[in-house]
This record gives sequence, structure tokens and C-alpha cells, in this order.
Amino acid sequence: MQYRVRFGTCRLWNALAAVFIGVLALCAPVAAATTGTISGTVTVSDTKKPLAGASVVAASPSGTGSASSDANGFYNINGLAPDTYTVTIKANGYERVVLAGITVVQDQTVSINQSLAKTLQVIGGVTARSSSNLVQPNQTADVYVVSPQQLSAAAGTGGFRTLYDVVQTSAGVTSTGVAGRPRIRGSDVGDVAWEYDGIPINDRLTGLFTTNLSLIGTQNLEIYTGGYSAQYGNAAAGIINSVVKRGTYPGFGSFTVTDVSPSPEHDWVSEYGGATKDGRLSWYVAGDEINSYIPFANGYQPFLLAQALTARDTTNSTIYTRDLVANVHFRPTQNDDIQFLIQSGAQKIPWDQGLAGQQIFGVNECNGVVVTPGTRVVTNPGTSETGLPCVSGGKNTGLQYVGLTQQEANVWYHWSNLGKIEWNHIVNDKLFLQFRVAENFNQYIFYQPFDFAYINGKATSGGIPAGIVPGDPAPGGVGFQDENSDRRSQMYIGQADLTWTPNAHSTVYGGLVYERDNSAERYFDYCGCDDATSGSPFNLNGSYPNEFLAVDYPLILPSVYAGTRQTFGKLTVEPSLRYDEETYDIPNRPGTFNATTGMITPSYADGAYSTQAWEPRFAFSWSPNALSAIRGSYGVTTTFVPAAYVFNDSPNGISDQDGHDVSVYYPGAGVTPQRNYNVDLSYEQSLRNGVDSFRVSPFYRHALNKLEETKSYMTNPTTGAVTLTGPTFFRSGIENRATGAEFAWNHVVKGDGLSYYVDGTYVNYWGSVTSAALSGGTPYGAITSSSSYLSAFLATHTLFRNPTQPPWNWAYTTDYRKGRFHIYPYVLYQVGAPYNVVGNNATCVDMAIVAPSTTASCVQHDNQVHFARANWWSALDLGYDVVKNSKHTLTVGLNVRNLFNNIYGDISPATNGNYASHGSNADLLTYGPGSVPNTLYYYPPDQTRRLFQLYLSTKF
Repeated sequence: MQYRVRFGTCRLWNALAAVFIGVLALCAPVAAATTGTISGTVTVSDTKKPLAGASVVAASPSGTGSASSDANGFYNINGLAPDTYTVTIKANGYERVVLAGITVVQDQTVSINQSLAKTLQVIGGVTARSSSNLVQPNQTADVYVVSPQQLSAAAGTGGFRTLYDVVQTSAGVTSTGVAGRPRIRGSDVGDVAWEYDGIPINDRLTGLFTTNLSLIGTQNLEIYTGGYSAQYGNAAAGIINSVVKRGTYPGFGSFTVTDVSPSPEHDWVSEYGGATKDGRLSWYVAGDEINSYIPFANGYQPFLLAQALTARDTTNSTIYTRDLVANVHFRPTQNDDIQFLIQSGAQKIPWDQGLAGQQIFGVNECNGVVVTPGTRVVTNPGTSETGLPCVSGGKNTGLQYVGLTQQEANVWYHWSNLGKIEWNHIVNDKLFLQFRVAENFNQYIFYQPFDFAYINGKATSGGIPAGIVPGDPAPGGVGFQDENSDRRSQMYIGQADLTWTPNAHSTVYGGLVYERDNSAERYFDYCGCDDATSGSPFNLNGSYPNEFLAVDYPLILPSVYAGTRQTFGKLTVEPSLRYDEETYDIPNRPGTFNATTGMITPSYADGAYSTQAWEPRFAFSWSPNALSAIRGSYGVTTTFVPAAYVFNDSPNGISDQDGHDVSVYYPGAGVTPQRNYNVDLSYEQSLRNGVDSFRVSPFYRHALNKLEETKSYMTNPTTGAVTLTGPTFFRSGIENRATGAEFAWNHVVKGDGLSYYVDGTYVNYWGSVTSAALSGGTPYGAITSSSSYLSAFLATHTLFRNPTQPPWNWAYTTDYRKGRFHIYPYVLYQVGAPYNVVGNNATCVDMAIVAPSTTASCVQHDNQVHFARANWWSALDLGYDVVKNSKHTLTVGLNVRNLFNNIYGDISPATNGNYASHGSNADLLTYGPGSVPNTLYYYPPDQTRRLFQLYLSTKF
């Protein structure tokens, strides 16, 4: 549902937010997304009656929590930091019981029911269930905790690693090849919600993540694939949350340096954490610095650089990456924990490998240029920096060539900064509150001037003429990609949560979230030759450069949720409900009146636009015994459309660089939240050896109202044929469905020995569109032509297999330790995805001239659906502890990435567009002679070759 709103509505939400937070403060509310809970019942062993007044203390290096059992024997310890605890339960006249190895994770409750005997004795070393055990009784969410042990095994030691390198170790997660953008249970890449220590990091402009996704400072990952409660919003298909380390007493630290061959890479990673002895203050700091040169295109650099004649040079030069994490906790009392968290990242990617040793040019405005508003006619061309009139070919252009350095020529910058202040307050054993405020800043700058005559000695088609020097006048419309873009999002988030657990059978929770985003996305065309559809470097108002895309209006997102968890013996049920709203504060401008014709041209800027969604969810867990559980859920989740596809606030109107009319008020357009209907069922079993556990989860998801790029269309009532005409715009309308199952088996030992993790996912994915853009991150699919398969969807809602979804994904992660040695093998195996899925004469195999025509037409088509060959990738980490004692460890090792040098990383082949016309494979220029066949379908050798990473690491 959507409607137009006025600012009064926004003010109302502001007032309601303030009132609600005030009420929560008075009532001492709560909830917990960044802490965990231990609760249970203490009874007398012989009578089974509740034991009141028993003391329960949970202690770990991260801190201590305690509670006393009430008249019903119930106790509840809230606000525990994620860690492994020793729990001591005692009462006067009864034995003392000590339980070691109790692992607490964020937003989860560990149930410990314990009987005490009257004989006084100490029982120690009782091992409890760890977070790696796949059976978690009474837990209704399908969540996988990727432990530090599993993270180390998948990522290895040293080198620059991101979440992309490790998330496929979790069941339910698939990706397009190795270290690609993840999907959860057959979702699209934009459906995954990313969180950093409980703070959402999906920006509202594009829907993608805001940080570098670095692994530094990560204690463990929590990957929710289903059954998550209404506490989580804007999460269409699943959640990936990075839990940040915190300082402990005694302290700890590490420092690792890495050197990579054959491609140069040098990096260091360091961390240090500590705490006061009384645990009132803890601190943790981590940082990294990486300079990496990653060879693409199978190492065929000269050929790839020659392909830069199209000005799309995709060869990396040195990538500079810096990350910093600081996490401080202050506990003024035993019931209060105040957290200060900072994350900062910076990255520079100069795509300039083909530009060394030659003059590089960009285009800029001359001095004193005068442009007539409305017509873009240059009435005064001005003068260049060398004093020349900016006239080219007898035409006033107002442009001049400027000299650039190699580092300026085609560079991307990324900055991310996240700050959070959180207050966790334990009111009493049963009531817990949490307040947090956070700011999430993210900025990308794409500076891409690309105007020069030669690359590697080859003349560029359409490039500038030879002999040009900086300051020479430049004609308009010359250049390849003279573009500068600045995309930044600034998210301000306030949240208040309440959790009330009156007894062992009931928990009630609720919360309010208020978010306001001040974002700005601006794309500029300096030459009138790249993206601006007008072909002019000037705006309609006469300013320079052409700002063809602007998303610069505030976004307001209030949310409220509530739920309860009720336990009836061995059955736990959890119904919850969430309400989300997003207001796009679009400006309100009148249309343009033409005095000559008397016509008004609409501005399609008609004021603030709001969409809302109610999301009911239900989950249950039944645990017949301590070793098994059956879990299931049904839930409705929502994703709001990113602002970049809702309204373009360019001074030139709503048309963007690709000819989209981007306004929710454009005729036929309109966006409603994506609705996702999710059903799953899980069986979990832990073996009696205490080492092995497994989980099997079939699932079904159906997504409606997904964003589509389309045109107005008409359906012929007689033939059913669909015709699309007119401008392209965005609206909600396409869908996808996925059925499948996920499987996980964990074999985890403590100390020396072999631990392994086997994870598999099967996805049968069907969607409305088959655009490969879905694998690249755009949150929409395209229906912009009258081709047969798109017409079939519009007329009959026919769905198609998606070529970017591998149907099978298996990951095998191993951690073997023996004395001073450790070995970490990691293998990823993917069954190839379907391709050529649309049929209906979609792919031409042969073209010929058929009389009486004089133009070649297709005489043979490929109408069969094919499946790609399987793709696999592996890594191996070998380490030896040169020094190993209780205070210090010094390790030397070798991490081999792409162990068997598999150079084919794609899950489906590429199509040779020149094959039908009997032309050569265009990718010969990219990958080198003999590297790709001149066949209709072929596999590009574009996987990064085997890399050897030597590292030296010390822990103290």
C-alpha cells in the first residue's frame, strides 16, 4: 500500500517516536540483538520441586552475570556478552554444580535446567552444548553460527579476506562462483540484510552493503536463513550479522604480516583487547592495511588492456584497503553496560593499468562560459587555461582538454564509518532494556575520465586526435567515460527494545526503531558523451557539468514490532508482528507551463511518497529430548525499494543516463514493498558422542512485487501477444519462487584433533526475468522488449530458470590441529546453473542471407535449456607454531588460494555473440590466443590463478 503524505505526517512520526522512547524509559524496557541470555529452572533432585534462592553465576573472560531462582525455581541472566561461560549453580545445603563450556551468542537464549542434590560436593567439567552444535533446543530461528574456529579454517591466516570468502561455509547460502555476492535460500543478492554488531548496513540508495565487509574484529558470524522474528526488518531472505570481539581480562593480542606471490600483495592485520580486573571497562582495537595487485583475465594483461579500446578496462592496479574497529564497554554498575563502537574503512581502486607511459586527458569547462538556460546553447565559449577560445570545428563548445595523472584517470574510492552507542540495562532478573543510537556513513566516488588516443599503442575508436595538449579546446561528445559520481548515504538510527521474561515458560518482547537518512547520489557527465541522454555537458539551467542523476531527498523509516515466546513442555511457539514504513521525502514542484502551446509539462515531483507493510511471523520448536529438535516457521518479510529507483531529482528532469523516467509519479510507475512469503521445516540431531550434529531444512519462498525495469505494454486479446512501447520506468511487479533444502553436518572437537564442517544447499529457482544483472547487484530485472519470453511472462506470468543460481552448492571446511601443526583445507563445489533458459528462438546459432532478402537473418536457433558443468575451488592453509607457550605463540605458514589452479570460475558459460554471424570470439582480445574457443558457448578463464601467501603471525 502507498500514499502521498505531507510533512505533517512526518512530524507526527517524530512525535510518536519521542513519546514511545520516553514511555520505554519510564517503564524500563528492553530487548537484545547484541547480547545473549542464560535461563532455566533449578529443582531439588529427589523431589523434582522448584528450589528457590539458588545462586546462578555465569563467568567468562568478557564478563560475569548472575541471578537467583524465584519461588518457581526460575532464573534468568540477561545482557551476557557473546562468549563461552562457566556456570556455577549453588544453594545452602545443596551440592554445587559447575557447568563449563556454555556458549552464548547474540540474540539467543541458552536453557539450562539443573537439579541439585543435598549431598555437598563439587561437580566440575560438565561439557555443555557449544554454538557449533546444530541442535539448539527451544530456538525457533534457523540460525547458523560460524564460529572463530570455522572462520579461521575457511579464510586461512593472513591476506585480505571479506565476508564473501566465508559466508558460503553456511548452509542455505549460495553464490555466483567463488567469493561472489551471496544469496540466501534462492534470493537475489539485494534481498540479503547485512548487519554489523546488530546495526543494519544496507544503504537505502541501492540496497547494497556500506562497509568493506572486512573480517577484522569479527568474533563470529550469525547467518539467519529462516524463522527469524519480527525484530528483524528489511530482510527479505536472510540476515548476515558480524559479531564484534570485545576485550577480556587477561588481555590478548595478535599481529600478522603476509606476502603474496606471484601477484604482489603486502598486508598486515593486528588486534589487541583488554579489560580491567573487575570487568568494569573493556576495550578492543583492530586494524589492517592491504596493498594488493590482483591479476584478472587469467593473467593475460596485454590482451585485456587492448580491450580497453572500449574504455572498459577491468584490470586492477594496486588496491589500497584500510580498516579499523574499536569496541569499548563500560559497566558503571553490575546491571548496566554502555558500548561505544566505531568501524571505519577506506579503499582505493585505480583501474588504470593500461594508462602508464602516455598522456591522459579529461574534459572540463572553460573560463567564462555562458550557456542559455532551457536550450543549452553556448553563447560565449570562454577561454581555456592557455588562453584559447573554446571553439572546436567552428562550434562553441565551452570545453577544454585537461591533463591527468595515471592515478586520477579511472579511480574508485570507498569510505565507510559506523558509530554506535548502546546502553544495556538489567532492571531485574526478568526485565531487560536496550537503547541504541547509531550513525552509518558510506561514500563511493567514481572518478572516471577516460579520453586518450592510444592504449598500448593501439588507436582508440572515437578517441581524441593525436597531438592534443592540455588547454586545447575540446569538442562536445568526445570521450568514452568522462564521468564523476558521488554516492553517499548517512543513516541515523535510534532503537529501543524491551524483553520481559516473567517465568520459564514465557517471554514478551517489543521495540521501536526510527531511522532518518540524509543521502545524496549524484552522477555527472563532463563531456556530454558518456551517460547524459541530452548529448550536452551542460544542464538545462546552464550550469556545468551535466548532473544526469540526483537522489538527494531525505528518507524516513519508522518501525515497531512485538512478539512473544511461549513454552509448553517440549514445545516452544513464537508469534510476532512487525510494522514498517518508509517515506521518500520527494520535493513538490509544479509542472512547466508553455505559453505558446498552453500545455503544462508535468514535473512528476509531487511531494513525499510513503509505503507501508505489516509482517506477521510464526515459528515453533519441538524438542523431544536434549539431542534433537524439530523447528518450523512461516513468515512474511518486506524489502523497500532503494531510493535510486524511486525519484531522480536531476535539474534536467526525471530521465536518467539510461533513459529511465525515474519517478514514482510517472504514469504506470509505482513502487510497493517487495513481499516475501517464507516457509521452512528443520530436523536437528546431535549424536551421543557430543561431537557430531546435523540439520536438514527444506524450504519454500515466494517473492512478489520485486522491482522491474519496464515500459507501458498492451496485450492483444486475440493473439495474446504483448507489445511494449514508450519510455522505460520502474515499478513493482515481477516475482520469483524457490524451493530447496539446506544441510549441515558439524564435527567439532576441542583442542587437538580433526574438526570439519559440511554444508550443502539445493535451490530450484524460478523467476520472471533472466537478466544476468541480478548476479551483479542491481535490485531489478528488465522487461523492456517485446521478445517472446518476456511477453510470455506479461501475458501468462510464465517463470524461468535463473542462470545466475547454481542449483547445488557444497562447502567442506576442515580444522586439523596436532601439537604445533595446523592444517585448514577448504573446498567449494557448485553444480553448474541452467543457461539458455528462455527458449522460443532466444539464441541464434547460424545466420545467412535468404533470398530475396539482402540482409542476413537467423536460420537456426538453440531452443534447449542446458546445464553448465560443475565448478569447484579449493584452498589450503599450513601453519607451524615456532614458539608456543601459555603467553606467546609465533606461527609461520603458507596459505594457498585456488590450490589446484582452476581458472574457470563461472557457474554458467558465456555466449559468443559473433558465432552466429561467423565472426571470431571477441574475448580473444581479453584472454589471449587459444584461451577461448570459437564456439557458441564457452567458459572464460577468468578465475584468479593460484596464489601463495606466506605469513608470520604472533599471538600474545
